[in-house]
Amino acid sequence: MPRSFLLAAAMLGVWIGAGIHPAAAVIAIPDATAVGTAVDTITLNGSYTAPLPTPLAQPFAAQNFVLTFSLPAELTTSFVSPYPGFAVSGIAGSYSNNGQTETFSNQLAIFSSNTVAEHGLAVSISGLLVPTDFFRLSTQAGAPLYTVQTGGPVSPLYTLTIGSFTFTGSATYGVDPGFTGSGSVQTAAPEPAGLALLLPALAGLCLLRRARRSPATAPA
Repeated sequence: MPRSFLLAAAMLGVWIGAGIHPAAAVIAIPDATAVGTAVDTITLNGSYTAPLPTPLAQPFAAQNFVLTFSLPAELTTSFVSPYPGFAVSGIAGSYSNNGQTETFSNQLAIFSSNTVAEHGLAVSISGLLVPTDFFRLSTQAGAPLYTVQTGGPVSPLYTLTIGSFTFTGSATYGVDPGFTGSGSVQTAAPEPAGLALLLPALAGLCLLRRARRSPATAPA
């Protein structure tokens, strides 16, 4: 059984956000498969609003934090489950707090949706600071992070939504210090297709400015 499947099933016991599908038992969460090689980057600029632990220590040494990680731009799921969402394994990124940045790879993100079309996102990072620790950021966004493009209910195709989002949520840490907080974060990622259209235009502007700055040459 895939590692991400087991982790996703275990994580459902400590759920995403306030009031989203409280779990009394473990429910299988389907794995998602990337479609193509395009990836987008989500950057969460958050601020813990609950009192910070004493004494101050990473990963909660300061109220402000930045979590950055990459996700497939498009993905699909094919596993039928009572859980309205999917798990994405193998994510990589970094977490920064109080001038200290820790990188991670091969971790897990779980997406969910509720009845008002909002999406939950939980990022689970093991070994963030020491090999035995377990950091989790659980959030709820005010709009779907992945939206369905094509396909039926058995194998839908999801596309990562480009733009900015407001999040609320909490963070927990399995070793000292234990902490729960909430934050408002923004996520923005450039759309690959949009960049492909933008680059030629920028190149044309640069050539135009260079031509205007060049001195006129008299004919021989």
